Amino acid sequence: MLKLLGYLFILVLILSFILSGISCKKVVDITVTPTPTATVTITITPTPTLPLLPTPTITPLPTLSPSPTPSSTPTPGPTTTPSPTQTTIILAGGGGGGGGGGAPPPTAIVTPTPTPTPTPQVELTLSPNPAFVRVGNLINFAITEKGTFSYLSPDDYTWEEDSSNQTIMFESPGIVRGLAVGNATVTISKNDIQGHIEYASADIEVLPAKNIPESDKKEIVAVYFPWFSERMPWAPSKPQNCEDWSIFTPTIKPYDPQSKEVLEQHIRMAKDAGIDAFVVSWFPERTWGDYDLIMKPAMENLVTLSQQMDFRIYILYDPAMSLCKWNDQGFIPIQTESEVQQAQIDAETDFKYLMEQLSAIEDYPAFYLYMGTVVGLSQEDWQPVLANVRAQYPAARFYMDTRNMEYLTTCDGIFDWVASFDEAQMNQYPTEASGVKCYGDDKRFYATVSPGFDSTLFWGSGPLLVPREDGAYYQHTLGKALDSHADGIFIATWNEWGESTIIEPSKEYGYQYIDITADAAIEFKSQEVATPQNCPIYITKDTILDKDLMSSPDTQFAIVIGASDITLDLGGHVISGYAPTSGIGGIGVFAQGVEGLTIRNGTIEGFNTGIFVDETGNVTIENLTIRNQNIIDINHFITGVTISGSQNIVIKDMLFEFASAWHKDAVQVYNSDVAISNIEVHGGSGVAFNFNQACDPVHTPSNGSVLNSKFLGISGIGIWISCTSSLRIAGNEFTGAPGQGEGIQGDAPFLGAVTGLTVEGNYIHDAAIGIEFRGITESTISNNIVSGNSIWGIAIRQSLGCLNSIPGWECFYSIDNQIIDNQTSGNGLDLYHYEECVGNIWERNTYETKEGSEIP
Repeated sequence: MLKLLGYLFILVLILSFILSGISCKKVVDITVTPTPTATVTITITPTPTLPLLPTPTITPLPTLSPSPTPSSTPTPGPTTTPSPTQTTIILAGGGGGGGGGGAPPPTAIVTPTPTPTPTPQVELTLSPNPAFVRVGNLINFAITEKGTFSYLSPDDYTWEEDSSNQTIMFESPGIVRGLAVGNATVTISKNDIQGHIEYASADIEVLPAKNIPESDKKEIVAVYFPWFSERMPWAPSKPQNCEDWSIFTPTIKPYDPQSKEVLEQHIRMAKDAGIDAFVVSWFPERTWGDYDLIMKPAMENLVTLSQQMDFRIYILYDPAMSLCKWNDQGFIPIQTESEVQQAQIDAETDFKYLMEQLSAIEDYPAFYLYMGTVVGLSQEDWQPVLANVRAQYPAARFYMDTRNMEYLTTCDGIFDWVASFDEAQMNQYPTEASGVKCYGDDKRFYATVSPGFDSTLFWGSGPLLVPREDGAYYQHTLGKALDSHADGIFIATWNEWGESTIIEPSKEYGYQYIDITADAAIEFKSQEVATPQNCPIYITKDTILDKDLMSSPDTQFAIVIGASDITLDLGGHVISGYAPTSGIGGIGVFAQGVEGLTIRNGTIEGFNTGIFVDETGNVTIENLTIRNQNIIDINHFITGVTISGSQNIVIKDMLFEFASAWHKDAVQVYNSDVAISNIEVHGGSGVAFNFNQACDPVHTPSNGSVLNSKFLGISGIGIWISCTSSLRIAGNEFTGAPGQGEGIQGDAPFLGAVTGLTVEGNYIHDAAIGIEFRGITESTISNNIVSGNSIWGIAIRQSLGCLNSIPGWECFYSIDNQIIDNQTSGNGLDLYHYEECVGNIWERNTYETKEGSEIP
């Protein structure tokens, strides 16, 4: 027993030494259990007085414990088999009562904290998986190694192909070319730090080649951003990794489109898709602090690869970034004469600098002027810049981001970046494609296509979100482009990861968008380009018609105003046209982007829209009759005059005649300032103060006035208001068609959309409703005579969003209005006030019937 106690004393000293190397806060409890084999069990537990300390893992001394390496073999005790979680310690000496009677030596069994199995140091996956490749084309596989993409498939992986029919071959590690139709498997392997081999594989379906024809008349271009890089601080406010600011992940990591290796892969992929050129987003050194690190090497590599790979390089020139100053709200438009002159100098310098590089590789170097019409430079400002560049470089071509064909007198063609997010604008592609040819066979139209839009991670939530629909949206926009027979397809974009408009192969979609583009390219490059058809008459100086004008059924515009400061006098003659049931054709007179225009003295009939004025200022429309009485279908929209995004517009002394049906409007006003007086409307509806896409009553309201006019036999609404901050409606008369029609209706989509509305001195009778406010605030109804209307005389109500579920229209109430000195009688209900419309003042109104406790 003394010898046993001596052994125990030595063991305690050893364990104390072990514990002192781990934590001085341990308590050793020893329980001695006599057994026939003299086994001693030692249990080590943490002290209960220190619960916040982590439980340490006890590592036995090397001389007393088996080695954890596979080459060591533990030596168990002669009669005891320990559990896998125990360590057996062989104690020196014999057992029993001190006599050395052959008993085995005692053992101590220590139970340590279990040690987890070491995790592999390499976790490999291949992307895309599954994948496809076309015969003759290549596919790039990305490798995910412990959650991080590798860069261009490093050589330290072992790549194997398993294809009995030799359907694929390796161009280089990670890049596989399709050889023959069939199926194959790509396998990679790599040794981890413990010598274990990790494997990953991906199946590839090799599909037949797509034979994309060559075309010298038609081309497909894609916008390319060389400054989206994970290697350079292109945007210090953004995370460095693509996946942190894009909902998609590139198959090439880290993403470095300045490097020759990445650019070469991008060009190869683009050629597989039938893309002829990258339109490279470029900024000058004066506005780009890291020009030498990012833009310069990218351009040098692109120019080199363009020659080596027979691929075109064009320029996306951004005047806002290159010529304007910026603040927290965005770019500051060019305003003063000195600013215009400096911008002209800078733009010309930029173009000539780029021409020095591009003229060596391109027969016809091209510049796409993104947002070139909205930075404060007019067509007259751009004209000398482009002329000076052409004088030195005659082959230079310039395409303006606009739908205004007036720019075709200065530029070589047009495109519209955002059109692919607007169905109505895409419907114009066929007429725009043929319309540019009216300016010359050498003029070009590029139809914009896009796979979708989602900038949630990059810019945060915004007003534009266009779902991809698994490629369906991209195919839809490509279909619109194909239908147009445009000169070119403008893909927005190849690699704008922040706004997720990419068609470049990604981890999520693989090569799907390359294949979709290739399908479209086959059809597109087999087409003929659009031809000029039914070209409109372009008015570029003061003009008086000397005869009636009849346009053909396929004409989009009968007359186009092609210059500023002119007068079109119809001379008492008639312009007749057609109202197609699809597209947006059938416009009598079209003016866009001009300044100073008068249209007067004649008749315009039969069109979907008599006069369309867009982004134009200082316009007078007078002494005209506009009519279309043949269209009665309520789903066929007819408008006399449409005013969009324009200021200082006067419409006076006009006659409008329509069928007695809904959606036949005399005047539609969108985000414009319009003064209307002395007009007479028969049938249909009167004037609508509306908005495009979004109502902004502070910055882009539909303001103005409607004075001393008559709206007779109205089947719709005499005056409808949905977005205004200042509008006066006074001295007008309204009557309805039998049992139909409403005099004045204010309809706000959100609280505050319609304010500052004054309705005074109007006579509204024999309609369904006289005056109705739905969600209107801080407005006045005064001194009106409202009688004989079948439902309400004057009604203050909740918004349309409370009555119907309409996307974008909220539910709220008309508040803080004044209804004063009105005379109502003989209406179904003279005065009506919805109970939750608070803060409205009712004073000195005469009535026979009412509903609403606030009405005195």
